[in-house]
Amino acid sequence: MIKIKVQSRIPVFVSVLLFTIAVVVIGFIIKYVLFDYSLSYSTRNNAWELIFLLLFFVPIFFNSSTSKDEYVSDLLISNNTLEIIYKVKNKVVEKERIALDNIKGFKISAVLNNMQSGRTKVLNAQITTKIRLNNDEVIMFDNTGDTKLIGCPYQYILDILKVSSKIPNFSLKLTGNSEFDLAYVNYFKLFGKKLPFIHCIKYQLKAIPKPIRITLCISLILFLFGLSMLGYMFLPAMPLTKEEKQYYQLYNEAIELKKSKNYVSAIQKLNAAQNIIETSSDSYLQKAYCYEYLKQYDSCLAEAKEGLKYVDKKPIYYKAKNYKFSDNDKFLLNSVLGDCGLRSNNYNESLQAFSYVINNSQYMYTDAYFKRGKAYYYLGQYNLALADFIKHKSIIEECLKNSCSVYKAKNLNNINKWINASTTNINK
Repeated sequence: MIKIKVQSRIPVFVSVLLFTIAVVVIGFIIKYVLFDYSLSYSTRNNAWELIFLLLFFVPIFFNSSTSKDEYVSDLLISNNTLEIIYKVKNKVVEKERIALDNIKGFKISAVLNNMQSGRTKVLNAQITTKIRLNNDEVIMFDNTGDTKLIGCPYQYILDILKVSSKIPNFSLKLTGNSEFDLAYVNYFKLFGKKLPFIHCIKYQLKAIPKPIRITLCISLILFLFGLSMLGYMFLPAMPLTKEEKQYYQLYNEAIELKKSKNYVSAIQKLNAAQNIIETSSDSYLQKAYCYEYLKQYDSCLAEAKEGLKYVDKKPIYYKAKNYKFSDNDKFLLNSVLGDCGLRSNNYNESLQAFSYVINNSQYMYTDAYFKRGKAYYYLGQYNLALADFIKHKSIIEECLKNSCSVYKAKNLNNINKWINASTTNINK
């Protein structure tokens, strides 16, 4: 048997869902709007209007599934029998079986119109089915009303067309101002296929004003973009190779040694890791940190510069941790290079490193301006040093104004000393 939906009605689940959404919205408005007396009277009055509007629509949600009117819910067509099922509400009240040989004519008349409802166009389908038996008895039923709310109004016609070759004296009459490609009728009549979902959507969208269509398209694009970003973020990491696993194990052991301040042993572990893979910048970064803690600034500088050679490749640590938006260690390597360059009197290299940090920093509070200013100062470029010191002073003042914990009053006193020193040298 082939089941054909005749009366498109809002399912109970959809009604309950819409009712639940309405209740949640009403609850939210009551809790956060009506009882928030800091809001204006106009705002709270509008909230009451929204509540009454939602309550007005609740009966409509349920009317479709609780109507007391009898309606034809389904047609069941077998090779030699047509069965019509009648319902009241959602209960079957009658089943009528008709032999296909007893059908003198089966006619569908459909008026498909785009209608104006306020500022919005709706797609209205008034479909009448008339079955004439051999004894001239006529069975008629309509497929109207709810089809303009849920689903594609054309689908019933196409479902009938799917089995129309089995129905004696079948005829279809289409009228109205809504676009319905008759080529589809012949196609579905011949091959018995349903209208693709995308075409249902197309016909529905044509009845919607253009600004709303554009808004819907933009919303859909944003939704799909957000969905794809979530999928990308939770995409599993690529498995590590055997060498990468060995490297990563030694790297983790080195990190634990570094945490316990055993910097020499950590460097040995990182050297062993580099003997396996020497093109991963994360090991050079950690070695640079270790040398910085050991106050071996020339070695720190050398490791940071070596690590920068490999920043075009994703580090093994990032790959193992499945970092999606961190591509390399370039920012961190330049930071430690700038620090060690400053401490080892390599001011030009420190200057370049801190310039990169400043241009690529995402932090509101940064010491990069202060450290670059010191590099300028030691190079005798006092005007440039003064500009960076003044910038750093504004960062400190902003921090103190917002009561952040990054800087204290002593930091402000310190930067003032550097500003005075630069000003003094400029005036000489």
